[in-house]
Amino acid sequence: MGQELGGSLADDSARLADGGVYDCYALNTKPRDQVTVTLHAAGFAGHLWLARGALCSAAAIQAEGQAGADGAALTFTAAGGRYLILAGSATGDARGAYTLTIAGQAATQVASAEDPADAAAARRALMDQQVTQFRADEAAAAAARQAAEEARQAELAARRAEEEAEDDDDDGLALFGALVGAAANAYADAAAQQRAESARLSALQAQAHAAEARRRADAQRDAQQQAARTAQQQQAGYSALARQLAEANAYRERQMATTTNEAERQRLAQQNAQALQAARQIGREAEVRQQTQAMMTGRPPQAEAPAQPHAPMAPVTPLPPTPKPGPQGPAPMVESRQAPPTLVPPQRVADARPAPEPVKPKEVAAAKPDPKPSVPAQRAPAPAIGTLTKDWFGWVAYGSHNGVEFYWRAKLDGGNGIRVQWRCVNTTSVRMTCGIGGGSSGDKVYRCYHGAGAESPGGAIGESSDVGPGRDYVFIGDASVCRDKTATFVVPDTGFAAGPAL
Repeated sequence: MGQELGGSLADDSARLADGGVYDCYALNTKPRDQVTVTLHAAGFAGHLWLARGALCSAAAIQAEGQAGADGAALTFTAAGGRYLILAGSATGDARGAYTLTIAGQAATQVASAEDPADAAAARRALMDQQVTQFRADEAAAAAARQAAEEARQAELAARRAEEEAEDDDDDGLALFGALVGAAANAYADAAAQQRAESARLSALQAQAHAAEARRRADAQRDAQQQAARTAQQQQAGYSALARQLAEANAYRERQMATTTNEAERQRLAQQNAQALQAARQIGREAEVRQQTQAMMTGRPPQAEAPAQPHAPMAPVTPLPPTPKPGPQGPAPMVESRQAPPTLVPPQRVADARPAPEPVKPKEVAAAKPDPKPSVPAQRAPAPAIGTLTKDWFGWVAYGSHNGVEFYWRAKLDGGNGIRVQWRCVNTTSVRMTCGIGGGSSGDKVYRCYHGAGAESPGGAIGESSDVGPGRDYVFIGDASVCRDKTATFVVPDTGFAAGPAL
């Protein structure tokens, strides 16, 4: 078997969650089929994904192809049924023509995966073909059994004829009658067997049609439910992203109101414009503007993250007393650098982060006084380097400033590298603004590791939020914080600050 298909990646090609673009093809296979798919592209780095599911946009990725000099290749042993081949590139800006070659030991039908009617027709045709082949095999086996039985009966009849001929030649007519009777009985048995086999095959075909009808109904129901869940998740994600953009814009607006550096003001204004452009792309520009204005004027935003019970945290370094600020205003964002932490085996990561009892908001509000802007930010010791898993580890203390404690946690995010999440806990009795990210760029900085070795540092855009007295706020999180997606651990190395909300 060998088929060659041509395609082209364009602006309207489908996209994966990590930004990759692709065209989708469906393969209808039989069990133990050996299938090899090769992608050749001259204008971009090709990539292949193997998936299963009713729709390409909701399919589960099972394997990825091996990248080569001018394309990618994927070989697998089919378990039978329908597979999806996503042909494209892991780079979102890839464009151009490509050639897809499909080869294997058994016949494989290729159809457009985006047309459910074509896919269903292909599967029905494959099922009819299998039923026809099964019927032919059973008929051939029945004919072989019948021929063997007839040969045996004929041999027995011949032996009886020879024995009777030796005794009495006059019994020839009786022998002939016996032979004719045996043949008639054999033909009658064969006809009965044929009728029984036809009835059995008809029942099998009826069962196959009923199973296909149930499968189509289940697939349609699953597709509708998945589409509804996807739409709901997308809207929830858009709402959370709009709030995050509004918080970042409000934070930068406050910085622009206090800075006298014109270059810094232009940089902050450019970042606000970029955030509004991102909101415009998801249809939430008006919502971001309204929430930003509400945060700037002191009105409650449209949606505020509810108070959450504190997860276990590592202890925070206490704040030492310092003199009051001079006329230059509140303490600036602090961006300190630390020496790389001592490397320890991965299993000691949990030991390096002891978790104290959760802090109760009511006790916190009574335990600490109102914030004093003169107090500089205090950085907590970095944790020991280990190996992350796909589950969040416990919150780790990062530092504190003006009565606001900063925590972080991380996990492996599938094929997207490492994901980091931040949390601010307001231990004062007034509303505070906490900001994460410092330095000349205003962005976050991360030190990345693979095992015990350091890799290229990563980063993410700075962010801020208002936090009510005695409450906490958990940010959405930074995805793919390390440039190298093979990193196994990360340590934040960024500035942070907190002050009274304006």
